[in-house]
Amino acid sequence: MSISGIGKADDLEKYWSPALSEKADRLEIKSANRGHTSPIVEEYPYAQQITLSGKFVYHQKGRRGFSPTANGTYEYRAASGLFLIEIEQSNMEADKVFSEINSVVSESAQVRPIKAIDRRYLWSFFEQADQVISTKVRGPDGEKSLRNEIKTAGKKTGETGEIGTYEFSNNLEDYLLLSAKAKFTSPESDEPLVVKYHKGRFEIPSTPSDGAEYIIQLLEREIIAHSEN
Repeated sequence: MSISGIGKADDLEKYWSPALSEKADRLEIKSANRGHTSPIVEEYPYAQQITLSGKFVYHQKGRRGFSPTANGTYEYRAASGLFLIEIEQSNMEADKVFSEINSVVSESAQVRPIKAIDRRYLWSFFEQADQVISTKVRGPDGEKSLRNEIKTAGKKTGETGEIGTYEFSNNLEDYLLLSAKAKFTSPESDEPLVVKYHKGRFEIPSTPSDGAEYIIQLLEREIIAHSEN
């Protein structure tokens, strides 16, 4: 499965608990486990941040009294504000879960789906990949750009197999990244994970967990931390 719902909330840890289920019409918070992050990436801005994670059940609106359910897991990262959800049912939209959460928490703590991302920071995130498999972009004047107009491959640095960087063409900020697919490998794992992006939405594999954590920390460092400034 993959993490497909990514939102942002402020101070949600002040309100979050399974007791919220009593106020919600369709959401059951099955557990809320408290933890903290350990840095994997260099210059990670949210070391030792509090995390809340667990399982939930969402009761969808059905016909003739039938109420199908969607099962999933969540994680809230208090310092960066990221709220991540993974849903077992592929036909279930994460925005519905966010909307139900927002109906039972304070307005100041509501979850906002992350959709509009500054292109500078989005490109910076994908520059951290081991390999960019494919991209779809638009040029400065809105025209569709040919694939070979943007150099998205290069040679790894280093001679011992450590993760290196790839060289990208100049003035990437002139191009709007519509979609991308790229491989990332955590320094603590040999298994690469493929991250997909399409018009503001990410899809991040959730296993292995150390690989997923590495990608999430890159997302926080390259995108979330800059969006707060």
